[in-house]
Amino acid sequence: MKNGPILSIYIVCLILIFLLMFAAGIVAALFQGQLESTTKTNMQSAIKNNYGNNIASSSENKRITESWDFFQNRLQCCAVEDYGYTLYRQSHWFSQTNPNVRIQVTGVQSVYNQNPSYNTGTNYNTNYGYHNPDHVVQFIPESCCKNQGTFKTGDWKRFCQSNKFGPPAIVGQRHNNYAMNFKGCYTAAKEFVKDSGAIIIALGFLFAALLVLALVLSIAFWLLLRKTPRHHPVARNDYPVAKEMQNL
Repeated sequence: MKNGPILSIYIVCLILIFLLMFAAGIVAALFQGQLESTTKTNMQSAIKNNYGNNIASSSENKRITESWDFFQNRLQCCAVEDYGYTLYRQSHWFSQTNPNVRIQVTGVQSVYNQNPSYNTGTNYNTNYGYHNPDHVVQFIPESCCKNQGTFKTGDWKRFCQSNKFGPPAIVGQRHNNYAMNFKGCYTAAKEFVKDSGAIIIALGFLFAALLVLALVLSIAFWLLLRKTPRHHPVARNDYPVAKEMQNL
């Protein structure tokens, strides 16, 4: 049974995969709250530290930025949690996109100080207006915007990213901005999984069934090989042709 050891290793690997899947399911059920918290923390960290951060020189940050833009466009969401778009104000993307703006959040109002170089020489605090009409603050990336429909691209983007009479400049659920998404990507991802739950569960059971079937067939084949009698090598003198040649 030359292939016996290889088959044995294959069977052991299948058993380990099955046990690991079973253990992962138990761990996920027991530590669901911690897993959700860790996932949110990692998502928030990616936006703060990687999104839009020197993407011209950092290939990793560029991939993370493109991934976030894809999911925000695909799932029609923004940032991590619902109404959590202010997270972008803590990101490198915001400071690099708006290098002369510093954001402070007080209650539900958004107060931002602009560099004196943009005005008459005095810092202003305001909840609504921009100190210089030529400078538009982008509070959220374009991927947080909804489909623009029949609106002009420039007007739609400015209203979505820089609306000064409501979100994203003013913080709070009481205000509205029909051009931007308020749903967080964590919530959107959970809803997507929930909506696709039947398919995901069916695929999971199918994979588990195939794994068990492969394990059963492998064990059956291994037992069959063990019962098969081994054939010992035949000596040269045992071959009829060899005997006839010797008699010549």
